[in-house]
Amino acid sequence: MAVLFYGPANIVQLPTVTGGSSFSGNLTAHAVNPTLFSNGSAVATETAQGSVNSATSIRGSFTGNGTPAGTFSAVPYAPLSASVVPVSGTLNGKIIGFADALQLTFSSNGRFTGGDFGPGGSVCNVNGTLTQEGTHNVFDVTYSNTSGSCMPDIDTGIAFESTTDYFNLNGAKDAVYLYGIMLTSTRPQVRPSVYVTYQQ
Repeated sequence: MAVLFYGPANIVQLPTVTGGSSFSGNLTAHAVNPTLFSNGSAVATETAQGSVNSATSIRGSFTGNGTPAGTFSAVPYAPLSASVVPVSGTLNGKIIGFADALQLTFSSNGRFTGGDFGPGGSVCNVNGTLTQEGTHNVFDVTYSNTSGSCMPDIDTGIAFESTTDYFNLNGAKDAVYLYGIMLTSTRPQVRPSVYVTYQQ
Protein backbone atom coordinates (compact mmCIF):
# COMPACT_ATOMS: atom_id res chain seq x y z
CA MET A 1 0.00 0.00 0.00
CA ALA A 2 1.17 3.53 -0.80
CA VAL A 3 -0.43 6.53 0.87
CA LEU A 4 0.56 10.19 1.06
CA PHE A 5 -0.68 13.60 2.08
CA TYR A 6 -0.40 16.83 0.13
CA GLY A 7 -1.41 20.48 0.31
CA PRO A 8 -3.35 21.29 3.48
CA ALA A 9 -3.36 17.58 4.47
CA ASN A 10 -5.51 15.97 1.79
CA ILE A 11 -4.85 12.22 1.79
CA VAL A 12 -4.31 10.06 -1.29
CA GLN A 13 -4.37 6.27 -1.19
CA LEU A 14 -2.85 4.67 -4.28
CA PRO A 15 -3.73 1.24 -5.71
CA THR A 16 -1.87 -1.74 -4.27
CA VAL A 17 1.72 -1.94 -5.46
CA THR A 18 2.32 -5.22 -7.30
CA GLY A 19 5.57 -6.86 -8.30
CA GLY A 20 7.38 -4.43 -6.02
CA SER A 21 7.42 -1.61 -8.57
CA SER A 22 4.07 -0.85 -10.23
CA PHE A 23 0.41 -0.18 -9.49
CA SER A 24 -2.86 -0.02 -11.39
CA GLY A 25 -6.40 0.45 -10.10
CA ASN A 26 -8.42 2.97 -8.13
CA LEU A 27 -6.80 6.02 -6.55
CA THR A 28 -8.84 7.43 -3.64
CA ALA A 29 -8.38 11.00 -2.42
CA HIS A 30 -9.81 12.37 0.85
CA ALA A 31 -10.19 16.12 1.41
CA VAL A 32 -8.98 17.53 4.71
CA ASN A 33 -11.80 18.50 7.08
CA PRO A 34 -13.87 20.67 6.57
CA THR A 35 -13.09 21.23 2.87
CA LEU A 36 -14.58 19.49 -0.16
CA PHE A 37 -13.22 18.75 -3.61
CA SER A 38 -14.57 20.56 -6.69
CA ASN A 39 -17.17 17.79 -7.13
CA GLY A 40 -18.72 18.79 -3.79
CA SER A 41 -17.61 15.58 -2.11
CA ALA A 42 -15.04 14.80 0.58
CA VAL A 43 -13.91 11.77 -1.45
CA ALA A 44 -12.79 11.44 -5.07
CA THR A 45 -11.95 8.18 -6.85
CA GLU A 46 -9.93 8.02 -10.07
CA THR A 47 -8.31 5.28 -12.15
CA ALA A 48 -4.54 5.42 -11.79
CA GLN A 49 -1.43 3.57 -12.88
CA GLY A 50 2.25 4.16 -12.28
CA SER A 51 5.55 2.97 -10.88
CA VAL A 52 7.50 3.01 -7.63
CA ASN A 53 11.25 3.61 -7.59
CA SER A 54 12.15 2.01 -4.25
CA ALA A 55 12.00 4.66 -1.50
CA THR A 56 12.93 7.58 -3.73
CA SER A 57 9.86 8.37 -5.85
CA ILE A 58 6.37 7.42 -7.00
CA ARG A 59 5.14 8.48 -10.45
CA GLY A 60 1.88 7.86 -12.25
CA SER A 61 -1.10 9.12 -14.21
CA PHE A 62 -4.84 9.20 -13.56
CA THR A 63 -8.16 9.55 -15.34
CA GLY A 64 -11.64 9.98 -13.95
CA ASN A 65 -15.26 10.69 -14.72
CA GLY A 66 -15.82 14.40 -15.28
CA THR A 67 -12.24 15.34 -14.41
CA PRO A 68 -9.27 15.92 -16.72
CA ALA A 69 -6.52 13.34 -16.98
CA GLY A 70 -3.23 14.20 -15.35
CA THR A 71 0.06 12.99 -13.95
CA PHE A 72 1.52 13.01 -10.47
CA SER A 73 4.80 12.37 -8.72
CA ALA A 74 5.74 12.07 -5.06
CA VAL A 75 9.09 11.99 -3.29
CA PRO A 76 10.08 11.96 0.39
CA TYR A 77 10.11 15.60 1.48
CA ALA A 78 12.77 15.29 4.17
CA PRO A 79 13.69 11.72 5.09
CA LEU A 80 15.31 11.02 8.44
CA SER A 81 19.08 11.45 8.37
CA ALA A 82 19.51 8.95 11.21
CA SER A 83 17.86 5.82 12.54
CA VAL A 84 14.24 5.77 13.67
CA VAL A 85 13.98 7.05 17.24
CA PRO A 86 11.84 4.94 19.62
CA VAL A 87 8.80 7.00 20.55
CA SER A 88 8.45 7.34 24.32
CA GLY A 89 7.17 9.76 26.90
CA THR A 90 4.44 12.38 26.49
CA LEU A 91 3.91 14.01 23.08
CA ASN A 92 1.59 16.86 22.16
CA GLY A 93 -0.18 17.05 18.84
CA LYS A 94 -3.05 17.96 16.55
CA ILE A 95 -5.52 16.35 14.17
CA ILE A 96 -5.14 18.42 11.01
CA GLY A 97 -8.41 20.13 10.03
CA PHE A 98 -9.86 19.94 13.54
CA ALA A 99 -9.59 22.15 16.62
CA ASP A 100 -8.70 19.17 18.79
CA ALA A 101 -5.42 19.01 20.67
CA LEU A 102 -3.75 15.70 21.48
CA GLN A 103 -1.61 14.67 24.41
CA LEU A 104 -0.42 11.07 24.20
CA THR A 105 1.96 9.14 26.45
CA PHE A 106 3.92 6.34 24.77
CA SER A 107 5.48 3.38 26.54
CA SER A 108 8.45 1.36 25.31
CA ASN A 109 6.21 -1.49 24.06
CA GLY A 110 4.47 0.82 21.57
CA ARG A 111 1.25 1.29 23.52
CA PHE A 112 -0.06 4.76 24.21
CA THR A 113 -2.80 6.44 26.24
CA GLY A 114 -3.94 10.01 26.55
CA GLY A 115 -6.53 12.57 25.68
CA ASP A 116 -8.14 14.20 22.65
CA PHE A 117 -9.13 17.68 23.87
CA GLY A 118 -11.90 19.28 21.81
CA PRO A 119 -13.68 22.65 21.83
CA GLY A 120 -15.63 23.69 24.91
CA GLY A 121 -13.61 21.54 27.27
CA SER A 122 -14.68 18.19 25.81
CA VAL A 123 -12.21 15.36 26.38
CA CYS A 124 -11.99 11.93 24.76
CA ASN A 125 -9.90 9.31 26.51
CA VAL A 126 -7.87 7.40 23.94
CA ASN A 127 -5.46 4.51 23.72
CA GLY A 128 -3.75 2.61 20.95
CA THR A 129 -0.71 0.83 19.62
CA LEU A 130 2.23 1.81 17.43
CA THR A 131 4.03 -1.12 15.78
CA GLN A 132 7.17 -0.61 13.69
CA GLU A 133 7.50 -2.58 10.45
CA GLY A 134 10.87 -4.25 11.00
CA THR A 135 13.58 -1.58 11.03
CA HIS A 136 11.77 0.61 8.48
CA ASN A 137 10.39 4.08 9.12
CA VAL A 138 6.85 2.77 8.82
CA PHE A 139 4.47 2.01 11.69
CA ASP A 140 1.05 0.37 11.91
CA VAL A 141 -1.26 2.40 14.17
CA THR A 142 -4.52 1.76 15.97
CA TYR A 143 -6.21 4.65 17.79
CA SER A 144 -9.29 4.11 19.95
CA ASN A 145 -11.70 6.52 21.63
CA THR A 146 -12.55 4.60 24.77
CA SER A 147 -14.55 6.98 26.99
CA GLY A 148 -15.35 10.61 27.69
CA SER A 149 -17.05 13.01 25.28
CA CYS A 150 -16.52 10.96 22.07
CA MET A 151 -18.48 8.08 20.65
CA PRO A 152 -16.52 4.80 20.83
CA ASP A 153 -14.41 4.49 17.71
CA ILE A 154 -11.35 2.60 16.46
CA ASP A 155 -9.19 4.15 13.73
CA THR A 156 -6.36 2.38 11.90
CA GLY A 157 -3.60 3.64 9.65
CA ILE A 158 0.11 4.00 9.11
CA ALA A 159 2.69 6.43 10.48
CA PHE A 160 6.23 7.63 9.91
CA GLU A 161 8.79 9.73 11.76
CA SER A 162 10.33 12.97 10.55
CA THR A 163 12.36 15.84 11.91
CA THR A 164 10.37 18.31 9.77
CA ASP A 165 7.41 20.32 11.05
CA TYR A 166 5.36 20.10 7.83
CA PHE A 167 2.34 21.98 9.21
CA ASN A 168 4.24 24.45 11.44
CA LEU A 169 2.53 23.16 14.57
CA ASN A 170 5.64 23.46 16.73
CA GLY A 171 7.23 26.65 15.41
CA ALA A 172 9.37 24.67 12.92
CA LYS A 173 11.48 23.44 15.82
CA ASP A 174 14.04 20.68 15.34
CA ALA A 175 12.26 17.77 17.01
CA VAL A 176 10.94 14.28 16.35
CA TYR A 177 7.49 14.34 14.69
CA LEU A 178 5.25 11.30 14.29
CA TYR A 179 2.80 11.63 11.37
CA GLY A 180 -0.13 9.23 11.42
CA ILE A 181 -2.34 8.86 8.34
CA MET A 182 -5.49 7.32 9.75
CA LEU A 183 -7.44 5.68 6.92
CA THR A 184 -10.24 3.57 8.36
CA SER A 185 -12.73 3.94 11.19
CA THR A 186 -15.44 1.83 12.79
CA ARG A 187 -17.71 4.88 12.31
CA PRO A 188 -18.30 5.47 8.57
CA GLN A 189 -18.88 9.21 8.96
CA VAL A 190 -15.35 9.76 10.33
CA ARG A 191 -13.04 11.20 7.67
CA PRO A 192 -9.51 9.89 7.15
CA SER A 193 -7.18 12.46 8.75
CA VAL A 194 -3.55 13.25 9.46
CA TYR A 195 -2.58 13.04 13.14
CA VAL A 196 0.66 14.75 14.21
CA THR A 197 2.42 14.30 17.55
CA TYR A 198 5.75 15.80 18.50
CA GLN A 199 8.25 16.33 21.28
CA GLN A 200 8.52 19.99 22.27
